[in-house]
Amino acid sequence: MALVLRGQTIDGPDVDDLEAMDKYRERFSNVGFSKHLKICQWESLTIKYVDEYKRGKDLSTLSFLDVGGRHGENEYYSTGFSKYNILEINKRAKGKNLVYGDICNCSDIKDDTYDIVFSCDVFEHIKEPWLASEECIRITKPGGLNIHVTLFSWRWHPCPVDMYRYTHEGLEFLFKRTNKMKTLFSGYDLTQRRNNTGRGKMKDGVDAVPHDDIGGFRENWKVVFAGRKND
Repeated sequence: MALVLRGQTIDGPDVDDLEAMDKYRERFSNVGFSKHLKICQWESLTIKYVDEYKRGKDLSTLSFLDVGGRHGENEYYSTGFSKYNILEINKRAKGKNLVYGDICNCSDIKDDTYDIVFSCDVFEHIKEPWLASEECIRITKPGGLNIHVTLFSWRWHPCPVDMYRYTHEGLEFLFKRTNKMKTLFSGYDLTQRRNNTGRGKMKDGVDAVPHDDIGGFRENWKVVFAGRKND
């Protein structure tokens, strides 16, 4: 993988090499590419904050909520926690570790329940994200973490709807506005920036984008927020 920035060609590492990817981010940030923006790889950032949080704690008491976690693809990030739950809005869904509810109004979950509330590729599909952020904070324990990964630039992909795209400021504001959470990180993941993601996945290609000589949709940015709830 290579990137050209202001006349400089930067060779990129294997995207599965998390340490190398972090160095890659630092490297191309230092050639004048949006120096005011923070760049990360969301997977390694999540591991970093989760590891820091659980250090010195009794792991038997720790709990992790994966909002919209589908089939548990992100369970790895809860390694060592005694409880990993997936918040599922569809009450007909079946699977292990499921708790049912709408993150915009999950009144069945008590205040201060989870050490970490996490989501990936969810907030772009939420119709009222300002309500979702309030609920995420409410159900987080004092001193606990919120880590949310969503989209700044991506093709339209309804599941079942596709509502919003966020800048780092917009995503951060959803949580800062409550005055109950301190920002740890607010920035972007560009790992998939030039991937050709335009062909879509839905029946009859209804979510596909037009293709030209360079492919389909090739400006793919994820946006990342991490915050700590006030004690």
